[in-house]
Amino acid sequence: MSKRATAGLSAPVLLLLLAFGLFVLAMRMKYAPVQDRLRRFTRDYGNPRMIEKAGQPGETLAIVRHVGRSSGTPYESPVETAETEDGFVTALPYGTRPDWLQNVLAAGSAVVVRDDAEQTVTHPELISADEGNPYFPTQTQFIHRLFGVNDFLRLYRVS
Repeated sequence: MSKRATAGLSAPVLLLLLAFGLFVLAMRMKYAPVQDRLRRFTRDYGNPRMIEKAGQPGETLAIVRHVGRSSGTPYESPVETAETEDGFVTALPYGTRPDWLQNVLAAGSAVVVRDDAEQTVTHPELISADEGNPYFPTQTQFIHRLFGVNDFLRLYRVS
């Protein structure tokens, strides 16, 4: 391959790497315009696709069923969860601003669907990465650290 062909190939790759680096930096810095756009994109385009598999056996994505704090409308949100001895821990890559999280905190309870089983959860509690991250697999912990996921939600099963 000629030097010109190699240079032509490397420019798009470098631009892609630069864009990815800027995206990671924006997420780590909790830059609201980037987080809000990604959150809206995920809500509008990603969630409808993710909800199809979320909650099924072997999936790390669970479904959180919650009720709108103003409207009373029932909602379902796919979220990354890890099981604990007494409930679940959920990673919060967009911080504490998402509507589903505010709904769960306001209600004080929700229903988590994981492994095709519905479980009522209560006493939602925001916890740190030091407390929440160890419940996740090593690969997932790395991704959380890479993107600066510092917020987690702990939910307790109703006995």
